[in-house]
Amino acid sequence: MKRREWTAKQKLQIVLDGLKNQISVSDLCSKYSVTQGQYYKWRDQLLNNAEKAFETNRPPTQPKHTPNRLKLNLDIFLQKINDSGKSVTGGEPMDYLGPADAGPIYSNHVNTPLNYY
Repeated sequence: MKRREWTAKQKLQIVLDGLKNQISVSDLCSKYSVTQGQYYKWRDQLLNNAEKAFETNRPPTQPKHTPNRLKLNLDIFLQKINDSGKSVTGGEPMDYLGPADAGPIYSNHVNTPLNYY
């Protein structure tokens, strides 16, 4: 007797029909002309590999703005400023000015100094 070859889609349909419990495994196997042993092998194969249906091939992504990444970006930015010899605004290098030397800080909404001290 020639062996019957089943496609993956056919095997899946048979196993899913069996998992619905609307028909006994014995009747299911008679309907599709497969042995119960073959049915249980296909069922176990499906259930043991079911999680693969939900896997992706790409690595998990990290949030764009984690504290470590922000610090790294700031470190790179500050290093570029130091290497260029220019200030953040693109002018000549400046020494650090303390709060007393900084002058007033203005709000974006009104031209009155903000009091931070």
